[in-house]
Amino acid sequence: MNKTSKIAFAGLSSIALLAVAACGQGNDENTSGSDSKNKKKEVTLVSTTDVPQLDPTKTTDSTSIIVTNNVFEGLYRLDGDNKPTPGIAESVEVSKDKKTYTFKLRKDAKWSDGSAVTADDFIYAWKRALDPKTAAEYAYILQDLKNANKIMAGKAELDELGVKKIDDQTLEVQLEAPAPYFLGLTSFPTYLPLKQSFVEDKGDKFATSVDTMVFNGPFVLDKWQANAGWTYKKNPDYWDKANVKMDQINVKVVKEISTGVNLFEAKEVDFAPITSEFVSQYEKSEDYKTRPDARINFLRFNQKNKALKNKNIRKALALGFEKQGITDVILNDGSKPA
Repeated sequence: MNKTSKIAFAGLSSIALLAVAACGQGNDENTSGSDSKNKKKEVTLVSTTDVPQLDPTKTTDSTSIIVTNNVFEGLYRLDGDNKPTPGIAESVEVSKDKKTYTFKLRKDAKWSDGSAVTADDFIYAWKRALDPKTAAEYAYILQDLKNANKIMAGKAELDELGVKKIDDQTLEVQLEAPAPYFLGLTSFPTYLPLKQSFVEDKGDKFATSVDTMVFNGPFVLDKWQANAGWTYKKNPDYWDKANVKMDQINVKVVKEISTGVNLFEAKEVDFAPITSEFVSQYEKSEDYKTRPDARINFLRFNQKNKALKNKNIRKALALGFEKQGITDVILNDGSKPA
């Protein structure tokens, strides 16, 4: 089956959720009052899905991507406005032809085992993703790198990839063509660094448990139990730890929306996603929030069907329903037609 036109059927998703107004205050008696110093820097969230696995190279689902972006950091990361901002890269120089990026890495960027994050960690991770033996579904997102497409097609070797270590803190990256979005791409999980000696030592067990992971992001995973949840703790070795506001974030896996709502009402969680049937109940509450989600929903047609092979029939179907009605009435969560 092939995807239909994304323009025809796309919907830009939002998440409707319940969140305490003073998120992070918690339920501890000692956290009451207006003095922020007395507030507990801990929050408990609800996730409707579990984490399948946390190998950044192999991650494809949104829940795993959220976790990896909290416990790992790439050359750049996205800020609150989804704009690329320096992460492990302290600075970057871009050549006049916009095809060569020279990143200077932070000397105080460390892995959670105390070792330094170096240029080799990025080179290893990117080559690992492009290696057919890895079978990384998102390897194609590296296609802007010089020779990446040739490597994926079996027409070039991994060592021909357009990346080079100048020294431990300097990484040179060559692109096939100018890509103004490239800095933003470096925040994506497939671009995250990996410590080669650690990954190879753990083998197939890498990233399957807290004990088989090493972190370089603002948080580390303290606990991770399948179908139950996970706990982030502030990473004391993170280079920008002064700007990490929370000490601990607990995530409970609660697959039923109604159960999450009940936990929120019982003040056992500080955040819970809700769906359309709960919106009318809570939309006037100060705890009701919506936020845009980086996701597009679309219909997929079986083009082996004789009628659906016809592009004009697919267009007619795309025009045959009111998208605004779907977002406003059926989804009712702040989503918008594309």
